[in-house]
Amino acid sequence: MKENIENIIAKYFAGESTSVEKTQVEKFKKENPSEYEKYLKAYNENHFESRVFESSGVKEHVLRSINENKTVLPPYYKKYLRYAALFAGLFLLSALYFYFFQKQNISYTNNTGDKLKIELPDGSKLLLDKGASIAYEKTRAGWFSREVTMNGRIFFNIIHNDKKPFKVIEKRVSITDLGTEFTVNVLSNHTQIILSSGKIDVISNNGKQEQIAEKKGEQIIVDNAGNINKNQINPNLYTSWTKKKLFFNNCTVGEVIQLLHDSYDIKVALTDKSALDKKLSGSAPSDNPLLILKAISQIIHKKIVVN
Repeated sequence: MKENIENIIAKYFAGESTSVEKTQVEKFKKENPSEYEKYLKAYNENHFESRVFESSGVKEHVLRSINENKTVLPPYYKKYLRYAALFAGLFLLSALYFYFFQKQNISYTNNTGDKLKIELPDGSKLLLDKGASIAYEKTRAGWFSREVTMNGRIFFNIIHNDKKPFKVIEKRVSITDLGTEFTVNVLSNHTQIILSSGKIDVISNNGKQEQIAEKKGEQIIVDNAGNINKNQINPNLYTSWTKKKLFFNNCTVGEVIQLLHDSYDIKVALTDKSALDKKLSGSAPSDNPLLILKAISQIIHKKIVVN
């Protein structure tokens, strides 16, 4: 019925419809009142002087009027609509790409009175000492540069990835993870790197020197001139700061004094060199090195001078 309803309505207005067609028009009128009103309006806009006229003319006029009320787009306009749809799609894709793939700068600074735990997007875990800071880039879509800049003292527990090494950058050195766990401690006169497990590659930022640490307890010191020195230290003593205290389990005074220099940039002058071999035990807060010096001074009964 929908295919020839216009012809049936035209015959209806022209008075030529059969009883069946009249029934069809009445049914259409009931089911589609708004469309029927359009057809009726088209018929009423017929401006013939007399209502007595040839039925074929009425049908022609009604059909013409009905068709004129339909929206017909020219071919070129349809082409423009296709282009507009295409550009709208491209714009949407661009907007989505910008939203999900734009690089975001993420940073953390430990302004608390305790250690701060951070988990990176790749699952690597960091422990920031008080005052330490870190920054890196990522996107909402999950991309992570696996490259961080830092300051202060941070313990790194890295998810290893041969295809995408993890890199730590600070003002003196660049450190590439070839293993899992290490500490980086940026001080005023030098940078301290301690390997706990795995392997790391350390390159001075002036590009002059490079060292690889691959044994637990290997320490790398980089001074302001970019000079790199490596030595073996007591890893339990040097990393005990992560537990909020320094534990002196059968350590010598000399080891603790060296720790204060390496990890806190404190230089100590001790005139009695024999006291350096004296054994120490116990613990002290890791964030109060001067208290450690005071305790050592009382134990060895010697005055300790800080340079």
